Amino acid sequence: MSFLCYTCFAESDKNMNKRQSSLETTILIIELLKRIPKSWWITAQQLKQQLAEIGLDRDIHTIQRHMKSLVESSHFPIDMNNRSKPYGYRWSQQAVGFTVNALSIQESLILQMAHKTLKNLLPSSLMDSMSGFFEEANRNISHAQDPAKEIQWLSKVVVAPEAQPLLPPELQPDVFNEVSCALYNNYCLDITYRNAGGEVKEKTVMPLGLAQQGPRLQNKRE
Repeated sequence: MSFLCYTCFAESDKNMNKRQSSLETTILIIELLKRIPKSWWITAQQLKQQLAEIGLDRDIHTIQRHMKSLVESSHFPIDMNNRSKPYGYRWSQQAVGFTVNALSIQESLILQMAHKTLKNLLPSSLMDSMSGFFEEANRNISHAQDPAKEIQWLSKVVVAPEAQPLLPPELQPDVFNEVSCALYNNYCLDITYRNAGGEVKEKTVMPLGLAQQGPRLQNKRE
């Protein structure tokens, strides 16, 4: 009788540990899917760092193994850039991304206004990682059935400059992406530029800050 009881308890503990392990793996995969961007590549090391920030400390080989399984799975349209190491991952262009909770109309309104205000004041990598949320917010606002107060609010408010409004200079997305990412990560940039006299020069600079003055965006560097 006691042997049977011991066997039952041992089997129960084994099943419990197995279920716990499966649950932890499921949580890890969900957190990985939430952090895969759509417009830029993210590496396994970057995913590892982001997971560690929320208490999911996993070794790099575990992250790489799960990402390989997700890429090979037919359920998730995830691309892998294996042309050079470290490999990068992102959602395929036709993918809609991955979110756990649907955004409410109120949250969609806040995200739309935040996107207009902050798009040139945050690193491109951070804005790109939020692209799925911004796209969902736009869909929620544009497909709302009733003329909700939140939708009407977008046509009721505007940021008006005190002086004569000027046309903003054209920013090349690739250039802004490199500058903002270097500023965010405290990296130096090797740049090639043409001065007012038409002379092409090369220089290594370190971005120190970004300042928006009206429509203009200025970069402070050393």
